[in-house]
Amino acid sequence: MINYDLDILFFSNHKLWKLERILEVTNLDKEKFYRMLEEFNQKLEKQSLKKLEYKNGLLAIPDKVENFEETRYSINQKTFILTEVERRSLIYLLIFINKTPLSISLFQTYLQVSKNTILSDLKKLREELMSENIQVEYSRKKGFYLNFEEKMLQEKAWYFLQNLSEDSGFYILSKVLNDKKPLTIFKNNQLLKKMMQELQIEIVYSRYLSTLLFACLLRHRTFEKNSENINDLLKSLIIGMSDGKSAIGQDNGLYRMAFNIMENVMKLAAIEFDDFTKTFMALLAHLTPAYYRIRNHFELKNVLLERIKNEYHSLFLLMDNALRPLKDEVGEISESEKAYFVILFGGEIYKNKYSGQSLKAIVLCVNGISSSLIMQKRLESLFPTMEFILSARVSHFEKLPINSYDIIFSTVPLKSDKKVYLMSAFPDQREENKLYNQVLQDFQLLGFAKPSAQTILDSIEPYIIIPELLVNFIGK
Repeated sequence: MINYDLDILFFSNHKLWKLERILEVTNLDKEKFYRMLEEFNQKLEKQSLKKLEYKNGLLAIPDKVENFEETRYSINQKTFILTEVERRSLIYLLIFINKTPLSISLFQTYLQVSKNTILSDLKKLREELMSENIQVEYSRKKGFYLNFEEKMLQEKAWYFLQNLSEDSGFYILSKVLNDKKPLTIFKNNQLLKKMMQELQIEIVYSRYLSTLLFACLLRHRTFEKNSENINDLLKSLIIGMSDGKSAIGQDNGLYRMAFNIMENVMKLAAIEFDDFTKTFMALLAHLTPAYYRIRNHFELKNVLLERIKNEYHSLFLLMDNALRPLKDEVGEISESEKAYFVILFGGEIYKNKYSGQSLKAIVLCVNGISSSLIMQKRLESLFPTMEFILSARVSHFEKLPINSYDIIFSTVPLKSDKKVYLMSAFPDQREENKLYNQVLQDFQLLGFAKPSAQTILDSIEPYIIIPELLVNFIGK
């Protein structure tokens, strides 16, 4: 896991830290500190670097932690590479936070590519921005800078941030921000946590890092001016990146909007929900952060967009009319955001109905409510006789009585007395088959064991000639 909670120790002139002082300056409890220290030492070990020494309540920090950002992100410089889209996105973001003249050579240093590649990327970036009248200009005094209204420049910064991968792209941005001003990410991390505590909101695990880096970008660009406006914008961003289940003040407008959307879906799809209240509360939990995201142009990318459009084609087409109450308030809704609503309703409309569940299973997905619903729907189709309990937070899961469930399906490693099956939120067919067979075997469930592609091929190979295309097809 990527975190910045210990940065104040690494960037400080103090090289020997008592445990009590560490907990005071980092706002961590003892268990979290031990876990983060262990994780960082594991990363140091993988990079063939000396681990940090912690003995008798004292932590020794070396004069300089070598390749600090590379270690944080587990970067191997020999295999490190940025895609063209990431390079263009980073160029925009570097210009966005630029306060000193920014030259081609600096782009080369940070992005580790040739001058010609930078010039080509700049040309394509300018062409992309031209459609929205945003100009990338250059002067000897200023270097490269952006010329357009601030609100649009901020929205584009969020858009380009979504193009970065959480390893190489975020690594470069982290390196630049901390090079410019050490502890800037640490301080913004503390600020976000304070805001979250005040709002009584938790950001979805998989969205926290992008939220933190965007906060750094905004505050680095406009630290001295409009700080109150930036904080208001960050509060909206925090709500937009939350799971919607936290204690956000009751909004009667959103309550009515959710009810109208439910009515629209039922009329347009000609269905009734078995448990209206349960579906309504799930919709309200999703609608609240979605409203803040779309209104402030913090839309999320949906990597499953094309898959959702194919699997729920008819329902996706209905979303324009079903979401009319939301559209009237916030304007156009992106296809990616529509797809999240499709996931929510699709799981209810198309799920199979079975009775006589015998096993209860926890579905623990820390990637947000929409990803959790996709994961639950997949599991329901695989194990229709199980009863599933959805959880999008580890903290929520930990509060559940251990005798209230039998199995755990999780996207993150867990320690539990119950059987834990680690899986991705979006499993492919091979992973589903492997999981299905393993659960049937472990719990001696009645069902049809799904053989692997290789098992099928081994069985029929003596009798037929198998073209390579058929082998690949069966493997899918």
